[in-house]
Amino acid sequence: MSMLIVILLLLIVFFFVAVKFNGNVERFRKSQKHLAKWSITYDDLDHIRGVDIFIKHLPTVSMEAIREGLESVGVSRNNDILIFDQKMNSNQIFLTGNADTVYAVSFFNLDKGPVVIEVPPGLGPSVVNSAFFDFIADIGETGVDEGNGGKYLFLPPESDLTPDDFDRDEYFIYETPSFVNLFISRALGDEEKASQLLRSGIKIYGVNEDSGNVSMNFVNGSELSLNTIHENDYDFYKKLWVVLQREPTSNFSQYSLGQMSLLGIQRGTDFVHDEYTQEVLSKSADQGSKIAAELSFNPRGNVYTYENRYWYTPFVENNENYTIDGNELYGTNIDAKIMFYYVATVNSPSMMGMNKMGKGSQYVMTSTDSTGKPLSGSNTYEITIPANIPVANFASLAIYDKDTRSLVQSELTPSRNFMYDDLVKNEDDSITISVGPDDVSDTNYIKSKANYDWFAIFRLYGPLDAWNNKTWKLGEFTRVK
Repeated sequence: MSMLIVILLLLIVFFFVAVKFNGNVERFRKSQKHLAKWSITYDDLDHIRGVDIFIKHLPTVSMEAIREGLESVGVSRNNDILIFDQKMNSNQIFLTGNADTVYAVSFFNLDKGPVVIEVPPGLGPSVVNSAFFDFIADIGETGVDEGNGGKYLFLPPESDLTPDDFDRDEYFIYETPSFVNLFISRALGDEEKASQLLRSGIKIYGVNEDSGNVSMNFVNGSELSLNTIHENDYDFYKKLWVVLQREPTSNFSQYSLGQMSLLGIQRGTDFVHDEYTQEVLSKSADQGSKIAAELSFNPRGNVYTYENRYWYTPFVENNENYTIDGNELYGTNIDAKIMFYYVATVNSPSMMGMNKMGKGSQYVMTSTDSTGKPLSGSNTYEITIPANIPVANFASLAIYDKDTRSLVQSELTPSRNFMYDDLVKNEDDSITISVGPDDVSDTNYIKSKANYDWFAIFRLYGPLDAWNNKTWKLGEFTRVK
């Protein structure tokens, strides 16, 4: 009798377990039914991979585009430098190029060993970035030489050499993860004096070369038309492939190398694709660029400089690594990184989070008027800059074409400097600037391009406390016509 009871109890338990199991299975089946209706294909998978590659490696390809742009005008060797003797203008297609200072731009290659960059006293904020826009060194006013000049030594990747192999009293020594590196320097103030400072004071040479025999080649970019901006189509991936062949693969994660390989972008192979892959990559680049544009011109989150105004910072995380809240446990804010590198270049703490009163620089940008509508080249706007701009050096306002992210094409450079330009002031010493498509002979007027949307950047060189604590507030663009 007891055995029958045990068997009966076991049957009851088995029944309830079976019912519960079948119920769980049925619920699982229902949760998966949407998969049968989802017509995801390998085309979609390849497209997603292509977009992801575009987003993650946009800074790298942007840097390669700059290198190729300089090479196209004869600036390709370590001792070649592109200098803007009469400052930059709208004939040069540079991401948010700056028409306020005399710049010198060059690339140096460490494939033959360490390279020395010798800089003069009085150099303005300058920087070295790797081929991947990694921050390597600040130089000049914001560097370790503090504007006193000196010799900076750069060691190549995959080298047995270490900083201990060199005299630290002679050099400021840095290691870089890439063979090719960007050096961009600037001198503030009078054009002629600034140009002379750069031309006579900068030398780039191998560590074993005699600096006295170095002959530098300066090319005046102010007289040239050139393009340094990456493509947003299939050729984007060609530039990425070029970097992959040249630089150590340690700069790429295994995940990224795998993604690229699956789309035929590999180290040690030719860049050859069938028609299908070319089409996939072209569409991926197109969508990737649209995502980047949305992040850049319609940002979300805590990026706005003031409440109820449309100026926002392009330096969202306020650190050169774009680490979320500065905490490595949270990872990289890829949205913030792409937002910056789609419209701008150069990675330096002197622009992000430095906050040394009177040194470095700060920028804010806007792509909308005071009502939140996109700024159009067909309309006319006014903006008032309050008196007593809180800067140690100078401030400026420039407008840029949304498509090229470069200075709006104009007979007159579409930028105004509030210290050096002869601008008319209002009774309270504020300055009102007009922007529109008409031909107006007025120093307070910036000409836009009809039918082209634009955005603006306000720059401060040597920002002071009133800027940092927001007691001085920038006006907005108000449509007047």
